[in-house]
Amino acid sequence: MKKRVVILGSNGFVGSNIIKNLDPNIYAPISVARNECDFSSEESRNKLSKIIQDGDIIVCAAAKAPAKNLEMLTENVAIITNIAEALRTKKISYLLNISSDAVYADSMDKISESSEVAPLSAHGIMHCMREYILEKRIDAPVGHLRSTLIFGEGDPHNGYGPNSFIRLAQAANPISLFGNGEEQRDHIYVGDVAKIAISMISKKQTGAVNAVRGKTISFMEIAELVKKSSAKPIEIICKPRSGPMPHNGYRAFTNDKILEILPGFKYKEISDYIKEMVQNNASVQLAESA
Repeated sequence: MKKRVVILGSNGFVGSNIIKNLDPNIYAPISVARNECDFSSEESRNKLSKIIQDGDIIVCAAAKAPAKNLEMLTENVAIITNIAEALRTKKISYLLNISSDAVYADSMDKISESSEVAPLSAHGIMHCMREYILEKRIDAPVGHLRSTLIFGEGDPHNGYGPNSFIRLAQAANPISLFGNGEEQRDHIYVGDVAKIAISMISKKQTGAVNAVRGKTISFMEIAELVKKSSAKPIEIICKPRSGPMPHNGYRAFTNDKILEILPGFKYKEISDYIKEMVQNNASVQLAESA
C-alpha cells in the first residue's frame, strides 16, 4: 500500500516541488492548497480533520512568507495553531515542517544545526514559533527543514537573487546590485530542497536539518554568471546601500547533516541552472502562494 503524504501548502514553491519529486510507486500525495482551505481560519480545523487520516505523513509548507510585520506574524501563528489542533485529532506517523535558516543568529563562522537559535527578524521569529508550537502539540515524530535562499523555477518572491536577475536579463534590463554585490550567501536549488525533504520523510528524521549547499557565492558573481550566459548585452549597476549589509555580508553553512542522511548527494550547480534558464529563455514565472 502506498504511503499517504498530505502536503499542506501544496501550491507553494517548496510544497509543489515535493509533490513533483515524490516516487509515485511509494507515496500517494494529497494536496491541500490555501485556495482550497483557509489555514488562518479556525474553520480549517474541521476541514483538515476530515482530510487527514491516521497513519498519514504530513508536510507543513503552509505559510504567509516572508513575514515582515506583526500582522503577518500573527496570521502565521494562527495558521500553524489551526494545523496543530487539526492534527491532534489524528494519529499521524510523521510531520515535516518547512522552516527557515532565519531562526539562526548571525555568525562569521559556518552555521550548523547546533548553532544558536536567535532570530533577528519577524520572519525568523515566526519560524521559531511554528517549530515550538508543533513540537509541543504534535504527538508524533517531527522534523524541521530549515532552508536557506532557494532558487528555481516558480520562485514566488522575485526577490534579490538568481531568478530576478534572470528575468531582468531576459528582458534586456540592467541588473542592479546593492553596494558592490559583495554579500556572500548560500543558495540551494528548489529540486534539491525537495529531495532532502523526501529523504527526511523516508527516514522519519527528527530535529532540524539545514537545507543548504555548504558553499557561498556573492550576488556580483551571480550577476556575472547571468551576464555571461545571456546573448543580450546586460549592464550590471552597483547602487549605494541605504542601510547596513544583511548578516554582516556573510552567511555560510555546513552541509554535514545532509551528507550524513544523503551520502554523496549531488547538488544542482547555480551556474548550470542560470545557463539553462538564460540560454533557453526558459520561464521563471512566479509560483502560487502556499
